[in-house]
Amino acid sequence: MGRNYGGRSKRGITPHNDSKGNNIETYREQGAPYIKEDEDIIYGQALELFYEDEQKKYYFNCLKSSHVWLVFPVYEKSTISNKVISVDDTIKVLVGDALRISLTTIEELEKLGLEFITQEKTINNKVLKKKHQR
Repeated sequence: MGRNYGGRSKRGITPHNDSKGNNIETYREQGAPYIKEDEDIIYGQALELFYEDEQKKYYFNCLKSSHVWLVFPVYEKSTISNKVISVDDTIKVLVGDALRISLTTIEELEKLGLEFITQEKTINNKVLKKKHQR
């Protein structure tokens, strides 16, 4: 049913009675993370660097790094019906911040469907930049 968190207190189980007096135990479980972009935002058209590591730089194709989130939903489930009661409680972290604090990896974000542009960090790229600057 749920993940094995050990004891009841570690799983966040809270007993309560429903309107009919039945004792119901609920627990909180973290769902699969997903990518979410803020809605109703018009992004400026420019490459935006949102992360870099030792080998590569990672860009969005528009100015949206402050509007793209890695979301970890937390579900409250009942042990009687095993159905989702509420998905209001979520943890949201900006994608760039999640990478910087090692909460996720670029490979995991790519598997979740995040689209980005990569650029290798090499001497050749520096030479190309100089040739194209006027």
